[in-house]
Amino acid sequence: MRNNPFSSPSWVGAYLIFGCLGLLFFSEPLLKQRPRQFEVVSSGSSLQTSIPVNKALLELKSNKAFSLEELLAKTQRPNGKLLVNFWATWCEPCIEEVPTLATLAGQLQNQSDPSLPTLVTISVDEKAEAVRKFEKTLSRPLPFLVLHDPDGSFSRQLGVTKFPETFLIDSKGKILQKWIGPQDWLSLEVLQTLKKSCT
Repeated sequence: MRNNPFSSPSWVGAYLIFGCLGLLFFSEPLLKQRPRQFEVVSSGSSLQTSIPVNKALLELKSNKAFSLEELLAKTQRPNGKLLVNFWATWCEPCIEEVPTLATLAGQLQNQSDPSLPTLVTISVDEKAEAVRKFEKTLSRPLPFLVLHDPDGSFSRQLGVTKFPETFLIDSKGKILQKWIGPQDWLSLEVLQTLKKSCT
């Protein structure tokens, strides 16, 4: 049986190493910013319980429309979880968390553990070109899919009011966990919460 990389002490050192390397992928202005910790909201009566996974959104790199349901099918992971991050280039707190979010995305892609999620982000920028211009300021392309919700209708449907907001969902769109505000996605606290929510 394959061990969950989050369950062994060895993952701590590995994430610190990969975190330092991942941060070097980005421009100096981003490196000077430190994500502020905001609240973590567990799924429950006060939280919308599901995300409509059948709504199609434009994927900016391929210019093709995908639904979250289709993206879940592409993960080839039996549990089919997604980590869905809502953000915008005009949102300073969103930009603050990009370095650690990008590093986490790369690590999730390299893990074969079926309990781990795949990261996808949804930009609410009015124009897709804003995201493309932002990516050009980085020394490496963003290592995650960016879907586009230009009128913000999808985020409003979910009650997203404080960007960034991040949802962990299962294959049916059920919300397992919600993070409000920018996170340090390589911190022990966040990784332990993610691990607990995925098991």
